[in-house]
Amino acid sequence: MADSQFYSDEDLAKLNKSFSGVMPSWAIVADYLVVHLEAEENAREYITHGVLRRLVMMRRCIERIYELCPPDTRKLDDPDIALDITIYLQSFYIHMYGAFENLARVSIEMSGIEISESEKRQASFLSKKVNSKIKKILPEPLRKYFSTEGMSSWCRHLNNFRHSLAHRIPLYIPENVLSPNKLETYQQLEKEKENLWENRDNCRRYLHEDIQKKLKELSKHRKRIHAIELEQSNLMSFSPVALHSYNEEGSHIVVFHAQILANWNTMLDFICLFLNEMQPPLGQQLREDLIAKDVVTFESE
Repeated sequence: MADSQFYSDEDLAKLNKSFSGVMPSWAIVADYLVVHLEAEENAREYITHGVLRRLVMMRRCIERIYELCPPDTRKLDDPDIALDITIYLQSFYIHMYGAFENLARVSIEMSGIEISESEKRQASFLSKKVNSKIKKILPEPLRKYFSTEGMSSWCRHLNNFRHSLAHRIPLYIPENVLSPNKLETYQQLEKEKENLWENRDNCRRYLHEDIQKKLKELSKHRKRIHAIELEQSNLMSFSPVALHSYNEEGSHIVVFHAQILANWNTMLDFICLFLNEMQPPLGQQLREDLIAKDVVTFESE
């Protein structure tokens, strides 16, 4: 029995094309941040050892998720694969959130305004708890990036996943799931299996009556139980989804192959805006370079 394919052929082609652009887009962005952006020592440290280090982690997380679980995966036969891609997905969200926080710190450092270290550590584009003094220092276009209708929803998604991972329920990827239209068949097989197990117990209990006959029955039951478990396994299929809490208000499910690529593109889009604010027209040059090399598609294009 063939397992159904989660993505359409058209969606698979789009995902694979977008994935192929992750490595080259990272290399281009890294070049702009390291070579072209002019920054003093403190800002440079957060760019090199903060933003860039996190971008490397994010890029590698995407690569490993796609290597371990390509978008055309129909079933996960090894539960450790689900665990591994969960680890990479968790790391991706932690570092993405951290990259935005690092960029906020760089904005403060490059503003030239003297404030205390404790105040600098409050710099954030994502938190609503930033005090008014810090908000005034952060460039307005960068602050307003997440307040548009579409981006405010995306920001809630990022905050929801990151905060739950860090403070509440960690992200979770189910292994194989059973679709509702196959539930009745699965339950019928489960009932048959329970009856066979009961009969096996009876066979063992009365082995002394006719050993050869009972042994044949036990062997027959064992083979049928194995066949049932195989049938049940074939009813299951893999859905590339992730969530954290099943009950928490605001919790939601994402299709992770598509979501991590969308998140990556959002990160690059923001970096373009960031560079344009810090050193115009550097961000526009980066955007044009990425588009010209066809390694990323921005929603606004």
